[in-house]
Amino acid sequence: MRENNALQVQSREHPDGWGIGWWGDDGAAPQLVRGAGAAYAEEAFTRHAEMVSSHAVLAHIRKASVGPVTLDNAHPFRWGSWLFAHNGTVTDFARHQARIEQEIDAAFAHVVIGDTDSARCFGIFLSRLARLTPDPTSDVPLATAARALAETVRTVSAITDPDAAVPSATTFLVGNGSLMLAIRRGRTLWYSTHKTRCPERGTCARFGPTCEAPPAAPGTEVNHMLIASERVSLEDAWIEVPVDGIVGVDAQMRLHRFQLGNWQKRSDSSAA
Repeated sequence: MRENNALQVQSREHPDGWGIGWWGDDGAAPQLVRGAGAAYAEEAFTRHAEMVSSHAVLAHIRKASVGPVTLDNAHPFRWGSWLFAHNGTVTDFARHQARIEQEIDAAFAHVVIGDTDSARCFGIFLSRLARLTPDPTSDVPLATAARALAETVRTVSAITDPDAAVPSATTFLVGNGSLMLAIRRGRTLWYSTHKTRCPERGTCARFGPTCEAPPAAPGTEVNHMLIASERVSLEDAWIEVPVDGIVGVDAQMRLHRFQLGNWQKRSDSSAA
């Protein structure tokens, strides 16, 4: 809310809708509140941004590229325990829409609401996830979710990119309350696992050495994890996710990094 580049600030350039989703500790489906207006101008955004307290939050502000400015087209999108948001645009979506929708399994057709390319990408993600795990509503291994996310990017790219002057931008963020994952394709993506100096170091009950430690290596347990399309605050130490990179944390707050097409966790020596 009050950071240098907070979503409320960014919403002056992305005024076409907003959403905040969060998970409780009871394992229930995530709570989700959305609006069709500009976040900076809507009291509901301010109220919920100040009120929400959760171990995991996914928030989005929209700059419309596909589909009109409506509530149904605001991100994130929800199914079961999953929330999904998209930063980017599927190239020439109107021409490719029917082909993209063919990649959504019938079981998830009802999940696709509104008019956006993003909602269809969510449908593909759920379809791929259901093919990789017997129950996508239960605890899903992080590597399985990462594979489904990567297959979603590959599927969309195979449809839209061969004859495109500009490839589809499919930077996605997805979570289910136990894990959070993002993949970078066509847009910037950053993450932070520590602060240069935490302003709450004297008051936070969870403050510890990892809060201000150097960047964590893959497999390391971290105290917090921020993922954002742009660096949000000055006090957080941000690391850029490489193109086609995937980053996330699992239920034990262990940091994971993958590269699209390579399912071995990246070592420190290959980290960006």
